[in-house]
Amino acid sequence: MTSMGYLFDSASAFNQDISQWQTFNVMDMTRMFFGASAFDHEIRGWDVSNVANFTNIFDGATAFAAKYGTAPAFAIAPTAAFFTLSSDAPLSALTLSQGSLSPSFTSGTLAYTASVSNSVSSLVVTPTVNDANATATVNGASPATPVTLTVGSNTVTVQVTAQDGSTQSYTVAVTRAASSDATLSALSLSSGSLSPSFVSGTLADTASVVHSVSSLIVTPTVNDANATATVNGASTATPVTLAVGSNTVTVQVTAQDGTTTQNYTVTVTRAAALTVALTGPSGTVTGPFTVTATLSSPVVSFVASDVTVVNGQVTGVTGSGTSYAIAVTPVLGQTSVCLCGRWRGLDRSWDVEPTVQHPTGASGQPCHGLGGA
Repeated sequence: MTSMGYLFDSASAFNQDISQWQTFNVMDMTRMFFGASAFDHEIRGWDVSNVANFTNIFDGATAFAAKYGTAPAFAIAPTAAFFTLSSDAPLSALTLSQGSLSPSFTSGTLAYTASVSNSVSSLVVTPTVNDANATATVNGASPATPVTLTVGSNTVTVQVTAQDGSTQSYTVAVTRAASSDATLSALSLSSGSLSPSFVSGTLADTASVVHSVSSLIVTPTVNDANATATVNGASTATPVTLAVGSNTVTVQVTAQDGTTTQNYTVTVTRAAALTVALTGPSGTVTGPFTVTATLSSPVVSFVASDVTVVNGQVTGVTGSGTSYAIAVTPVLGQTSVCLCGRWRGLDRSWDVEPTVQHPTGASGQPCHGLGGA
């Protein structure tokens, strides 16, 4: 076909896609769409290199004129330039909402790098096309869509599609830094309590435990989920063995970047074992007598039921703190006195087995207790 003149003349309802028609042999398109008021399909891209006559081709093609009226070379009788689609797919600018490109942007440089801090979890990449008829996407989406960044390298691809469908890609390798947060959000002990109460900025605390606590678990909670923590160089699940007296527990937090560290210390004081010495009269007694209990640390609630007497009974306990007087009334035979109970005083607990003997005949034997603690 060499002539398409008057082909859709006055075809007011015609509106089919004819973009793929082969037009390289056509020489005449006079009034081809005259009065085809509904037609608005893309036909730019047709090969019109042999067309000599475009007279009134779009006269009355109102829908087409509304859609393409601002395109270069459009007219009721356009030139061949109107049908030539641009192959311009470069960018004229490329910017980031965070960080900066390296090297600085130039249209002919297709690969860039950028670095952002760990606090930047996403950014917007804004491409500016060189040709207004070209379009651009960022990682396949609209340029307005934020690009999510993981720690490390993130490849961002900007694809530009020219008016004729040709493409050009630009890449930006954005490196998000690892976190340097090496702080704790909480620190707790399986026994005892911290003094002062935990705050992230306080790096040294103390705690006290009773003698019976020979080990404890120190549980740190890292502020950043990507940080790690050790307790005395071991797993946080490993119990810390406590000696009597002062014990330094070191919690080391290592940030995600692997280099930033922070140490928290807890000085845990384990109380010494409570001891007691019992003294009483020597020789033979024939009536009530008194045994004195001297303890290594003050106690409270020390009562008669805490004392066991063989061949006798406790008739009273007086005293306070570290010294108590135990009144004992013996019966015939050997009389022994011992402390076999478990008492609490000043956050200490203990078991002791001292003996005071008051023979009316042969020497007595210690009564059986619970053993030292």
